[in-house]
Amino acid sequence: MTFIQSFALWGLLLAFAPLIIHLLNLLRHRSEPWAATQFLLQARKSSSRMSKIRRWLTLLFRILALSCLTITIARPISGGDFLLSFSSQNPDVLVCILDRSASMETISGKSSNSKRELALEAFREFLKPWPESKFVLVDTVYEEPCFIDNFESLDEKNYGHLIGRTETAASLTGTILKTLNWMKETQIGSAEVLIASDMQRSNWIKKGSMDELSRIDRILKEKKDLWTIKMIPFYSSPSTNLSVQIDEVRRNEDTLIPSIIFNQKNSSGQPGKVEVMARINGEEQPFSIGLKSNLTKWNPEFDLTQKTALGWGSIQVSDDFCNSDNQCFFAYNKKSSSSVAVRASNPEIGVILRSAAQNKEGKTADYLSRQSVDSEKMSSFKVIIHQGGVSESDAEKFEEFTKNGGTLVLFPSEQSNPLEFSFLNWDRIETKGKTDYHSIGNWSKENSVLENFTDGSPLPLDYLSVYNRRIPSDGEPLAYYRDGKTFLSKFTLGNGLVYAFSTLPLDSWSSLKDGFILVPAIQRIIENSSSLSSTSGIICGSEESKELFEYECVDQPGQKIPSLHAGVYNVNNQLIAINRPETENDADTVSLAELDSLLPNTESVEKLNSNQLSSLKRSEIWTTFLFLCLAFLLGEAALGLPSKPRVKI
Repeated sequence: MTFIQSFALWGLLLAFAPLIIHLLNLLRHRSEPWAATQFLLQARKSSSRMSKIRRWLTLLFRILALSCLTITIARPISGGDFLLSFSSQNPDVLVCILDRSASMETISGKSSNSKRELALEAFREFLKPWPESKFVLVDTVYEEPCFIDNFESLDEKNYGHLIGRTETAASLTGTILKTLNWMKETQIGSAEVLIASDMQRSNWIKKGSMDELSRIDRILKEKKDLWTIKMIPFYSSPSTNLSVQIDEVRRNEDTLIPSIIFNQKNSSGQPGKVEVMARINGEEQPFSIGLKSNLTKWNPEFDLTQKTALGWGSIQVSDDFCNSDNQCFFAYNKKSSSSVAVRASNPEIGVILRSAAQNKEGKTADYLSRQSVDSEKMSSFKVIIHQGGVSESDAEKFEEFTKNGGTLVLFPSEQSNPLEFSFLNWDRIETKGKTDYHSIGNWSKENSVLENFTDGSPLPLDYLSVYNRRIPSDGEPLAYYRDGKTFLSKFTLGNGLVYAFSTLPLDSWSSLKDGFILVPAIQRIIENSSSLSSTSGIICGSEESKELFEYECVDQPGQKIPSLHAGVYNVNNQLIAINRPETENDADTVSLAELDSLLPNTESVEKLNSNQLSSLKRSEIWTTFLFLCLAFLLGEAALGLPSKPRVKI
């Protein structure tokens, strides 16, 4: 039990006033022996015991009545940390951390509200018992503490950017660590920290999270007696949901071919039909698609003969239990050139790669000097094939080239510890003999650079022999070795693509030099890059999206922000499509038990049930003490009534 007006508890000292007055009155009377009263004293002995009991009970009831009246004035609140507290127990600061990732837009349980909206309702109830405490709101997008005068002010449009829906991912550990560091720097005293999250694993456990968790653990251990952490986990997930995302966009002459991926979660296990609304430059085209499996790729064709060279489009499905994943966006540019350049540390590898990348006229790829590369010269190429280490300054130029829409094909270095790219590195060299070599066990035979030939025959990857390999650290695997490691990976970087091979076209490394795998793969990469839109898009909530300050929303003018909302934006007369992160489709969650194990020196994180918001309430119970006060006064009055005389018969 805690008290809102704790200073009133000093009044408990006045509750002993009746006792003090009674004791003072006793000092005023002195006993004097008198023979005439001896018989009267003898008569009173029989009733003195009952009289003393009534007298002390009367004093006790008066003390209790005054005590209850004092507690009533102090406004007690139920649910405190102690049975009786003589301090206000009001924390200096109440900190609410809101997970604003796209997955928080899922409708939770039987409620029609999203998890984010339920979290805000929980925050409202959490703040009620402490009207005198300062309120700080932190969201996972901006990660900046914001003092709020009162919760009701959050309904204003001015705070929509802090509590509204987003299509971003989140870094909960990063947000919590920044918040705790800020609390240390500002020397916050006592504090209650409430975190609301759907506990999606991709938003809790990612690169760098373990180091952040250890630092969080140290801070909470240091502030053990001052700061407490509470959690509202939203674990419920819909039994049925359909998400849509863009894979890539190709343009062949006057035809636009976006590659759309439908991911259906269906409790019945049977994929069905889906109604799709496609928009090309604002013009709507409805489609009805039969899903063959829970994961289906759709490649529609749109005629661009009457369209401009630069444009945009979107694919949208019907609303369901999670509307944040029901739409994806893309932008397209005019058909680009297919100029290719090769840069290799090993001259022999350079010759092989330039030959593999020759065009239809038999012209080999251009040579990119090993000396410091020129960004302006690089921008004239669509594809750059690179082998070997790279200096830090050159690595930044290659990264810029890719983010601006280029395609980068990477082969590892022959050295064990070369200077490599910040966005990709390779594991140590793994060596096998000529007889005990690595072989390819599985690869993507559809919709990739390793897909089957037009006659249906597959690429002969199972005949490839690899003696030395270095496994790339990132990307979606397009082919696997028999031991499950990656042979070739692919991932998006900005507006461009990165392909990473794990071996070299050298006799000492593999049979890739023979060309029956290398040439088709390189030629397909070049062909895809020439038709791939250079405005394919960036990730919502990424650093690139946060750096866009001068923009114009195209699909919903004036209603979106690039760092918060997916959509199509005009930036410097260039169309950029922004989509939610693919990781937001991850259904795996982190349990509180696992989170506690990652914070070994911190007390267990307290779980609050979001479905029973009353568990957060600390209701005032002064009326109970008021009734007790009246009861004690009535008891004191009853004890003061004269006894009925006994009637002798």
